Amino acid sequence: LSFAMGISYEQAYIKLAAAGRRKSKGFHIVEFLEHCTFKGYDIQTVEFKRGSRPTEKEFAALYAEGNWVAYTEGHVIAVIDGVIFDNKVNPARGKVHIAWKFEKIS
Repeated sequence: LSFAMGISYEQAYIKLAAAGRRKSKGFHIVEFLEHCTFKGYDIQTVEFKRGSRPTEKEFAALYAEGNWVAYTEGHVIAVIDGVIFDNKVNPARGKVHIAWKFEKIS
């Protein structure tokens, strides 16, 4: 979220905590992003059906422009202008189920 919105980790943490995320606990980011609005941002959603879900690497190539948050089988990554930001050991292998593009409104 911090990468996609261009805000600090601390600011993103505060936003998620305000939405109910507890420290070191799981969080339903899909439900959160489907029902939230962020002042100053237009959020577009892209959802993929089973059988047509791209890998993280394929998604980054297909959606190489903009700031994205992508949900991949119990994990979330950021893709900024085609570059994957992730803390997994083996990034780029998970299948993307749904993704959100964050565009700052001028």
